[in-house]
Amino acid sequence: MTIEKSNPITSHELTLMPPTAHQPQPFGWIRLLNGTADAGYVYLDPNLVPTDPQLSGPGNSYIVTAMPFASMDSLLSILRNERNLQIRFFDPQVAGVSPSVFIESAVSTNSNAHGLRLPAEAAKEVEKQLKELLNR
Repeated sequence: MTIEKSNPITSHELTLMPPTAHQPQPFGWIRLLNGTADAGYVYLDPNLVPTDPQLSGPGNSYIVTAMPFASMDSLLSILRNERNLQIRFFDPQVAGVSPSVFIESAVSTNSNAHGLRLPAEAAKEVEKQLKELLNR
């Protein structure tokens, strides 16, 4: 059974740590917030060893992932300039397939009787066209 979790992103906080004797390169993290609750954390590390994203725990969990430090500017640009974003975790629970994490548009969707999920605007248009066909 797949595991999916989506958290809206309403704001973010950036924490950067300067180089030290034990950590010669800067590192940091971006805290993604949904109001005052944690939505996710993106760790930024120049010596990144790829790891699978994960959930913090059951219930109102947040999503944890990591990116190379060099990706920080691109990610911050998206977080500053885009609206209605969410962080989404997807784990197909298939051997040999790693979980994925996405930062994406949080467009509302509607499901029809057949389970087809459509953006709200498209669903309204389809419903309108179906009514016109049925009323002929």
